[in-house]
Amino acid sequence: TLDAGGYLTVSGRIDDCFRTDAGRIVSPASVAAALDGYPGVTETAVVPLAGSTGTVLGVLVESDRQMSVADLRWHLSRSLPAWSQPRVIETTGAIPRLSSGRFDRRACIAILERSLVSDNPA
Repeated sequence: TLDAGGYLTVSGRIDDCFRTDAGRIVSPASVAAALDGYPGVTETAVVPLAGSTGTVLGVLVESDRQMSVADLRWHLSRSLPAWSQPRVIETTGAIPRLSSGRFDRRACIAILERSLVSDNPA
């Protein structure tokens, strides 16, 4: 939760959090929660990505309809602090899953890192 003074209190598993290239601790659960209930979003996978300057945030959004990444960014900008904004957002019809039904984090990271590289050519 974010209090009126702008301080973040992390509830749940701190080991799921990570430090971004801006030096801030980000909770993937809080980013996913910000997209809960957004029209058309059925699931989200929020993962750390290896950016050129350090760890950045990536979000893979599952939806059964066409979604605008710009609209998703606008929505997140209204509900999350600037340092929690994802660098990469991609939409998909189905988030990759393991046989257990859990998200395949490695596959999600691979999809999002391809977008990160294409957005920042060397």
